[in-house]
Amino acid sequence: MSRSESFSQKVKKELCAVEQVNLNDKSLHLAFSLASSASFRSHKIIFKCYNTNYIELIKSYIDDVLDVDYILEEKKTQSSFEFSSKVAVEAVFDLLETELDFNWVRGQINRDIADFNQEERIDILRSAFLMNGSMACPEQSYQLELALKRLSVKNFLHELLVDENIEVSSGSNAFFLYLRTGDDIAEFLGLIGAHRSLLDFENIRVKKKVNEDVNRIVNFDNANLQRVADSTARQILALKKLNDIGAYQMLPEDLKEVANLRLKFPGYSLSDLAAEMEPSISKSGMYHRLAKLEKWINDYFKSNAD
Repeated sequence: MSRSESFSQKVKKELCAVEQVNLNDKSLHLAFSLASSASFRSHKIIFKCYNTNYIELIKSYIDDVLDVDYILEEKKTQSSFEFSSKVAVEAVFDLLETELDFNWVRGQINRDIADFNQEERIDILRSAFLMNGSMACPEQSYQLELALKRLSVKNFLHELLVDENIEVSSGSNAFFLYLRTGDDIAEFLGLIGAHRSLLDFENIRVKKKVNEDVNRIVNFDNANLQRVADSTARQILALKKLNDIGAYQMLPEDLKEVANLRLKFPGYSLSDLAAEMEPSISKSGMYHRLAKLEKWINDYFKSNAD
């Protein structure tokens, strides 16, 4: 993937390279692209594409499936296909009716999703992504969106995705569909045949998961280290205050041993301190003795506050 090529563009480039030899597959793909995005008039149909690779694919599909004249206006960021002859307009409407039972006046697909086999569903979803889809960079977030021109087409796609066990939402925009989990996006990429992109996507997910786990552990360890440092500083300060007023020798013998070790080894962990005891004790045993030491000192200062 080049530095300027987004992950979304990479997926589309891969999909455009998938060879379709079956005319029926090309017909359904082209029909859904038109139904989802074209502007219809009784005498004119205008169809815009924004991806360079997909423009070339659509041109070949129009030639293979419709074989009619059209006007192609190519700009830097988009290309516009215009069907204005009576023959061309009728050919497009016939295609839409045959493949989707599409009512162009209402902008509605009347064919039920149950009527489409698995290969046809793949053609539709691949067409939907190439024509209307985009993906966020997976290193940053998991989101795939489909921006549809017609509400009925969006509802059709929503139903189809749900039937394929892919969780999809509309958000606040009625004409958009969103996939927002890594699992659903991975399922979608695999379904539409973007296998190399799926592999890259899964590699990114694994790296993100490892980084998140490492950060979680580091944050946890840092928090623990801070707690240990705070408690150690608190204990040493209390012992020095006790010594300053000449009360250090009043400590019970078992607590004095702990106090001596704490002062002698201020950087030691609980485990290290426990190992220095004679005889050595457990880490939890040292924790309880230090807690007992702190309580004794606090009680002493409270009772001698006046």
